[in-house]
Amino acid sequence: MTNSSPMNYQRGNVVLCRTPMPSTQLQEFKVRPAVIISASRLNSILEDVIIAPCTSNTNRSLTVTQYLITGDEIIAAGIRVDSVVLGSQFLL
Repeated sequence: MTNSSPMNYQRGNVVLCRTPMPSTQLQEFKVRPAVIISASRLNSILEDVIIAPCTSNTNRSLTVTQYLITGDEIIAAGIRVDSVVLGSQFLL
């Protein structure tokens, strides 16, 4: 995610971004929520942040690299439905 103006991105914030779709060999993009995982102090000085995309597909079994956002966490994250953070799909 490239930042064209100074923003105050903090680790743990949920943002909307265009992410490549693995099912299309990364040729197509989709706007989806993502969790910022890069260090807050680095986010304030670098132009890029590292994110972990989220999916609303909660039907699959969770792996150790995934986290289910549900219940009160949905409201805190600012998303609309139960979602899974895809920790194994870090993006810059």
